[in-house]
Amino acid sequence: MRRFFKIDKHLNCAHSFEEYLIPAFEILKFPSVKGHIIEAGAFKGGGTAKLSIIAKMCNRKLYVFDSFEGLPENNEPVAHTTLGGICPYNKGEFSGSLDEVRRNVEKFGEIEVCYFVKGWFDKTMPSFKEEVITVFCDVDLESSTKIVLKNMWPNLVHKGFFFSQDAHIPIVQRLFSNHYFWLDELGQNPPPSFIHFTKRLGYLRKIVD
Repeated sequence: MRRFFKIDKHLNCAHSFEEYLIPAFEILKFPSVKGHIIEAGAFKGGGTAKLSIIAKMCNRKLYVFDSFEGLPENNEPVAHTTLGGICPYNKGEFSGSLDEVRRNVEKFGEIEVCYFVKGWFDKTMPSFKEEVITVFCDVDLESSTKIVLKNMWPNLVHKGFFFSQDAHIPIVQRLFSNHYFWLDELGQNPPPSFIHFTKRLGYLRKIVD
């Protein structure tokens, strides 16, 4: 907890304190379950540092997927979020370089458990086939969220969590309950229930019959 507070104090974090504390507690509940931790979208590395601390406590690897160039080119509409904000999500926004993220994790987290995967998700994620216990997704775009779900949901273990920090963005929120997407892309019907923790954070949980 003290280390999390220190990260919030010294780094530019695009999240509130509880938005990483809640996933941390959920990961710590299942120390004997196999699976790595995935972060999709690192920004400046504040959340990465937090997840790396938890990963080391649980003897897990943390795979950090990011372009490290900000948002990709996209044609998504301006987001009128449920928090009252307006977000255009232009190309290059929310950028943090790989060197910057690494420095922040080295200073505040546990760099030795981190594996940084640089590039656009549609190029880097399809080849990843290892078991995953938790995905933390903060990618802002519906198109990017789709790619993360399509590639990481099959890797999630039974009762694994898919956290999203984009639940305040209507187009992303609708994706989580889109029956056509879940059936066509993931062969699942009905979709798993999306549970809100905060206005921005929620999760899907994978239950294997």
